Amino acid sequence: MQKQQTHANIGIFGWGRNDCGQLGFRPDQGSSSCANCSSNSSGSSGPPGVVAAVSRMPLLDGRPVMSAAASLFNTALLTADGELYMLGDNDSGLFGRRAKPAADTTAAAAAAAADLSWTAVRVEALEPHPLADVAIGQAHALAVTQQGLLATWGCNDSGQLGLGSVNEHIQHNPKLLRGSATASSSSPDKDNLRGAADGLSAANNSLALSSSGRCFTFGEGNHGVLGVRGLSCSPSPVHVPGLWEVGVLQIAAGEAHCAALGANGFAYTWGRGKYGQLGHGSFEDEEEPRQISSVSEVASVITGDQHTLLLARHPPDQASTHSSHSSSTQAYAFGRGTFGATGLGSSDNSPLNSDVHGLGGVLLGLLTVLVLKLNSSSLRMLLGWLGQLKPEVFAARVVRPVQALLTRFAKDALQHAGAPPGARPGLGQARGDALLLARLLDVLHAANVQAGELVPYSEFANSAVSATVNLHEEYYTWLQSGAYKQPYEEFQAAASRAISAAHTKPTHHTTAAAAASGGNHSSSSRSPQQRQDVPLSTGSSSSSGAKHKRVFGGGGGGAVAVPAVPPGGSVSSLCELPFLLTTEAKSNILRDEAALQQQHVVHASAMAALLQGLPPGGMAAAGGAAAAAAGAGDPLSLSLSLRVRRGHEMEDALKQIRSCGPQELKKPLRVTFLSEDGAIAEEGVDQGGVSREFFQLLVGQLLSADYGMFLHVEESRACWFNPASMESLDEFELVGIVLGLACYNGVIIDAHLPLPAYKKLMGLAPCFADLALLYPSLHNGLQQLLDFDGDVETTFCRCFEVEYEAFGAKQTVELMPGGSSMPVNSENRSHFVQLYTAWLLSGGVADQFAAFASGFHRVCGGPALSLFRYEEVELLVEGLPHLDFKGLQAGARYEGGYSAGHTTIAALWSVLLALPVDEKRAFLQFCTGCDRAPVAGLGALRLLVQRAGPDSEKLPTAHTCFNTLLLPEYCSRAKLQRKLMTAIQNSQGFGLQ
Repeated sequence: MQKQQTHANIGIFGWGRNDCGQLGFRPDQGSSSCANCSSNSSGSSGPPGVVAAVSRMPLLDGRPVMSAAASLFNTALLTADGELYMLGDNDSGLFGRRAKPAADTTAAAAAAAADLSWTAVRVEALEPHPLADVAIGQAHALAVTQQGLLATWGCNDSGQLGLGSVNEHIQHNPKLLRGSATASSSSPDKDNLRGAADGLSAANNSLALSSSGRCFTFGEGNHGVLGVRGLSCSPSPVHVPGLWEVGVLQIAAGEAHCAALGANGFAYTWGRGKYGQLGHGSFEDEEEPRQISSVSEVASVITGDQHTLLLARHPPDQASTHSSHSSSTQAYAFGRGTFGATGLGSSDNSPLNSDVHGLGGVLLGLLTVLVLKLNSSSLRMLLGWLGQLKPEVFAARVVRPVQALLTRFAKDALQHAGAPPGARPGLGQARGDALLLARLLDVLHAANVQAGELVPYSEFANSAVSATVNLHEEYYTWLQSGAYKQPYEEFQAAASRAISAAHTKPTHHTTAAAAASGGNHSSSSRSPQQRQDVPLSTGSSSSSGAKHKRVFGGGGGGAVAVPAVPPGGSVSSLCELPFLLTTEAKSNILRDEAALQQQHVVHASAMAALLQGLPPGGMAAAGGAAAAAAGAGDPLSLSLSLRVRRGHEMEDALKQIRSCGPQELKKPLRVTFLSEDGAIAEEGVDQGGVSREFFQLLVGQLLSADYGMFLHVEESRACWFNPASMESLDEFELVGIVLGLACYNGVIIDAHLPLPAYKKLMGLAPCFADLALLYPSLHNGLQQLLDFDGDVETTFCRCFEVEYEAFGAKQTVELMPGGSSMPVNSENRSHFVQLYTAWLLSGGVADQFAAFASGFHRVCGGPALSLFRYEEVELLVEGLPHLDFKGLQAGARYEGGYSAGHTTIAALWSVLLALPVDEKRAFLQFCTGCDRAPVAGLGALRLLVQRAGPDSEKLPTAHTCFNTLLLPEYCSRAKLQRKLMTAIQNSQGFGLQ
């Protein structure tokens, strides 16, 4: 059965046999008027006998057809309204009415009197039951209603209708199967066929799949097609016992064999094996389902009459296949090869799963073209249909096959370019096809967002494509095409209003209510006026909302998502579809953007200095006292130079940052540590390592509870804005600038901000679920309030107000006017929780967060930031929380006589892998200046271990700028461990490091 979405510009096409009108061509469209049709042998005015070429079928006057199914004598059409239409022969009552009797038996008279229809006939008997799916066999049909019931009608001479009896009478009136079926007489478990997910008709038997993933068969059982050993016929649905514990995702039925896709990623086949269609390497029948073990990670199964196709995400063991193709996604075929049906280039029968080259590209390419031609209304219909699929089915059978083909394009491009490891040659000649598939993936991504992101967003990122494309070129193309402008400008307008409004303190109840009302919408569907709480500065940032269409607050929430590329549009850069790029790829784009901005600002400063008769760099270039006097705010300097005293990092740094304009903050950062009296500069030259230590120290002091700007929540180990802070908003803006500087300069810091902070930073409203990430106990308590089955008012004794502590005293804020005298009860508790959450995460800290976000985006602004989801921004700022030291070991390099097999190196990794987490972090801090893993993990850090002479009493040292450990060749593991731990525990400052 083939399904497709249609509208006025897309039709259903058919070819082949049309002697019963099954392709929908009228008598006057015979050979004289239809170039694709040949007249029937009788010479009558009946339907053309054969349609020799692909022809558009004249169907339903433009009504949207959602599904089509075909058999030897009939075609079934299912509309968007759930109505079923039939074409062809009604001898078996498939039109839902009795067949007309034929009085004359001559060929011409029979053709004229036969109950045929080449115009679509509505099956009126199913009108009370809108359908979701349909399948037709040789002389019977199955349909699944939108309520999940299975209907059958037509010929029942082998019990293929599942009605509990076998008879020669035609069942022209569709019957609903409401009974249960058991796997065998010994099994007490029952699974009602109500909730059937799919139904298929074979020649004289039927196959059904329940919503719980259990497979049923009924009808003729020759060759073991029922899947139950020794069962030759079953007029009632019987459960297939061999699939009892597998969990079936998809079913397919051939003429006398069946196939099923298990949740474990393997395909199972049973029934007739005469032509090798079961794929087990033989031509024997199988009475019970047998796993095709040679192909794993199967995404879809398809059956013809006497052959089978599998679509797998990677090739099987080469020992069990005739193909040596190494692509990561393949179609495999086995069975009867007559007319080239298996696509293997031969008409021979094949009992083995053989690779079908190019089949996946043809099928997905056709699907892509069809989808891209949909208009807006048809596209919305498609999104809704996709959103109704089970998440595991949607991921395995829809998303992953597209991703697999994209991966093939990327790997083939790397192979053809002969690029060395780490190179990014681009997609080459496959770029056009890859962009088409990317647009198809855009539609699938939008459907997933609309359904509430039940499939993880990581399913839509393609690591192979991200590692192949030239990210620099993608970014430039994105800017030059202007595709970034609309979301960027929308965000700037909203940001300007949000930050200007934040300087006037609103009432708490107004802020809470406004934040609560925004929490159930995705940012893509909000207008700029609705995003009043976006705390970002004008002209320096962008939001991820317009691209990612996030849906928060519980599943779909009724929000409507649209693809990033509108119908009829085109994709010029993969930056237009940021979900396709990995977080690592996006961080590389952000670094490229920062480097370009730095070059631009440095060039402007150098030109300004030359115009004033000074060397490039201004006074800083003169050196000595003049350089020191220039300070961080010198507009002619070629870098942002911060000179801070040990023990006074926060005081010195904030003083210098205050004097900097927006352009100075964009310059390359250079940090110099001074002695406590400021007289002596430390030896370290900032090539990255000094900056990393500077940010760790500075952020630790700024976010300290002792400073009073942030609260420390012990149970979540997170920092949050203090609603009672006495610090000015300028101080919060400086904190945002510091975090922005770290992100802009590629430095990972341990900020301990919860995920809702990054959600708000990207212009999205937090919701009740986010509260659990900051205050888990409070979230559980409020959830108990929502779930409580009893007298809420007298049990909880709460009013519409919130309490918080300010300098040791309790402060109370009303969540709405008169809230202190309004008790919380069963009717208003949901509203109370909504307002309470909104005040804690938004309203109570609105001014502080707006200033903080303004500072962050003042530095880390630009279109590249709009590519990120808020979860990815957290990784960008704070890195990965877990430490994979085995990955660090795998990516390490060695110099000076060391190698991976050297005794000292073996001892080093033996010590490091055994360290507790805190000491592993200390080692990373010692070697790299940062105790967090980068976005790509520790394997991407490329630690360099260099021999620092023979055995001695010297301690190990490190060049943090270059991630280099200088390690003497100690004589024993114990000595190495003792010296290394001493160095780690006494490593502050750049005299030791």
